[in-house]
Amino acid sequence: MGAPPDWNARPAGFSGGTADMPYVVGDRDQIMGFLWEHPMTPKAAALKNGGDGNKVLWFVRSAREGKPLTIRANPHGAQRPVLDLSFPANSGPGEIYPSDIGVPRPGCWTFELSWGAHRDEVDLNFIAEKGTS
Repeated sequence: MGAPPDWNARPAGFSGGTADMPYVVGDRDQIMGFLWEHPMTPKAAALKNGGDGNKVLWFVRSAREGKPLTIRANPHGAQRPVLDLSFPANSGPGEIYPSDIGVPRPGCWTFELSWGAHRDEVDLNFIAEKGTS
């Protein structure tokens, strides 16, 4: 929480402030994502059945140039399972990618994000949903 990075101090599309909205910033400071749900839960089953996932609005520092945002995710420190996602560069205003994200199980997940020649990485934590183990 707090002010977003200097390169996105006034996020496009936000009419009010973002000070109370949780977000993540990539290790290379090339991408940031506002988390509509915090803490996040796996929600993979909901997405598979046509439901909603965890909404994340990704802002990229470098121009999208019409390239989709691709995400390769795996549990932190593990090679598998791997989750491959892609989101088109068809939203505005600004350099944004809206997304719905679900992972197969709770825990910390490493997200490798790329758009065109640009790359960054973030770790996202997903907690168990109430009533599940």
